[in-house]
Amino acid sequence: MTNADLVGGPAPASAVEPLDPNQSPSPGADEGVMTLVDHLAELRNRLIKSIVAVAVGSVIGWIATPELMKVLRAPIGARELIFLSPGEAFFVYIKIAIAVGIIIAMPV
Repeated sequence: MTNADLVGGPAPASAVEPLDPNQSPSPGADEGVMTLVDHLAELRNRLIKSIVAVAVGSVIGWIATPELMKVLRAPIGARELIFLSPGEAFFVYIKIAIAVGIIIAMPV
């Protein structure tokens, strides 16, 4: 049996000295640390980018909705869709456009 220090291998876990709380950290030790305000700013930026991506995708979805409605109506044949309220047809188009926008905005 040889001593790990003499062989030059990694030091055993029991030989690692704990950091002194009074000792200042090394110069590059806090590069990955963000404050709460930095985290909130990053969250705000990502939310804004996500909302813009969904909005752009929804515009593309709005343009493609008539063709998508033809595809979705194909299984029922020539029968007409029944809308029970005056605004329901409009909201169906909006729902399809938003769903397409979310699908387009998803990361790969």
